[in-house]
Amino acid sequence: MFQQVNDIRYKFYDYHLKKKLAGTANRRQSKPMNFRQADTIGILFDATKPASRVFINEYREILINKDKQVSILGYFDDRQDHQNVIFKYFNNKDLNWYWHPTSNIAKEFAARQFDILIGLHLNPCPPLEYVAALSQAHIRVGRYHPNREHCYDLMIDVADDYNLKAFSEQLEEFLKRVNESSE
Repeated sequence: MFQQVNDIRYKFYDYHLKKKLAGTANRRQSKPMNFRQADTIGILFDATKPASRVFINEYREILINKDKQVSILGYFDDRQDHQNVIFKYFNNKDLNWYWHPTSNIAKEFAARQFDILIGLHLNPCPPLEYVAALSQAHIRVGRYHPNREHCYDLMIDVADDYNLKAFSEQLEEFLKRVNESSE
């Protein structure tokens, strides 16, 4: 029964997201961008697991040391308030019935024109995919998931046993090679 309800919710999620995307189709200014050229990077991630939060904090520092301006938006799969996090977040209190974020934090993050938006979540996550799909970033990068091509411009297919560190390294290497001739 619970799975049937989630299947219905997912159909509403997809329907309303695609309707919203159709209404905003030509607003986004995508342009050729690679990792070396990028000044601003937005990161979306599932903040539910403490290990993911630790990694994101470390990765943020690595990117800052590479002279990147980094903004992070985390999603907690719960309804609690979270203290002592250094990133903006939203959670289930900030979602409508079909998993679309309603918080100003998520809307403002999607409206920012990052050079690169990185979806650093390895499992499908409708609320994060929604933010990525509506993102105004010049290029949006994430893990490949079937039927989610509207969320990212560049998707990388990795094994299920990948971790965030390996995935972030692979994304970065790939982004260094993308559009090299435009430098």
